[in-house]
Amino acid sequence: MGIQAAEGLATDVINEFKDMDRRTLLRALPIAIYVPLSARAQTTGRVRRLGFLTPGPAPQLSDALVAALSDRGWGSQNLVIDIRHTQGNPERAESLARELVKERADVIVTVVTATAMAARRATNVLPIVMYVSGYPVEGGLADSLAKPGGNVTGMTAYAGGGVLFGKFVQLLRELRPSLRELGVFWGYAPPSYKLAQVAPATEELRQAATALNITVHFWQTGTDSDLSAALSAAASAPLDAMFVTAGLIHALPETAKKIVRFIQERRLPTLTDGPASVFFGGGAVLSYSAELKELASRTAHFVARILEGARPGDLPIEQPTKYELIVNLKAAKTIGLDIPSALLARADRVISE
Repeated sequence: MGIQAAEGLATDVINEFKDMDRRTLLRALPIAIYVPLSARAQTTGRVRRLGFLTPGPAPQLSDALVAALSDRGWGSQNLVIDIRHTQGNPERAESLARELVKERADVIVTVVTATAMAARRATNVLPIVMYVSGYPVEGGLADSLAKPGGNVTGMTAYAGGGVLFGKFVQLLRELRPSLRELGVFWGYAPPSYKLAQVAPATEELRQAATALNITVHFWQTGTDSDLSAALSAAASAPLDAMFVTAGLIHALPETAKKIVRFIQERRLPTLTDGPASVFFGGGAVLSYSAELKELASRTAHFVARILEGARPGDLPIEQPTKYELIVNLKAAKTIGLDIPSALLARADRVISE
């Protein structure tokens, strides 16, 4: 079949799916895409397949990765990206990973550590690249950062001892100089995360708060029931500010809405460690996290190396070198908060609408 004919067939196939719901269409698109690509593969080589496992819709992540892969020569002519949403459920993530194995994906890219852990339980053969993660060694995903040794590699923002969680506390003190009572919704919690796995982070957070004479009200929010209990307890707690981790269930739009509503009702200055639903939903005023462009670029590097024949266990896990502070002025206005000028001047990005 010629390229022109194949592309016409692909158009007909896509038209048949127009009346389907969005989820069904997304699952069907890879089938349609394969038709013209198979024709082009006669001259460009075999079309490869990448499975993208994320808790929920994350276009800022997927779009950045697509662009970074294109820069490395992996685009629509030789790569199909199959996006699947785990809905924050580790068992579903594991099941989706098994499906990708059966469907002969070449590599799986995961968002958040819990998803990588679920994918690893599903396969110890198919290469897994972590896009966004933390404490992969402590979570049993790798022997070490320098020599992962298994089928998992990629990027990790948190590893061993560090200073990031102390930085979060310092930023909140700058945001609200009178801060004495800090609430924490901690999504890096069971059943998706082991307590020992994230112990370095919680200890670092508490030490930083103690040094600044700040009392921490800490709630584990690894499940919907945990979050409901936390919201109930926090409603009557004497809070001056909040720190909300990205976590697993926090990435889900419906869960994020509950947190955003609480923040707005209590008019609490809030920081999150990733510009996801809680931030863009208008709850958090500050986000401090690894720069997305670097994360996408390095993740694309790992994917490209693996597609070219490298073994993931031989590729050292990397930590970001660039972090960005984002200020959400719209969220600040909602709770009647004025951002200190010094903090605003240091922002890498400001969202005003």
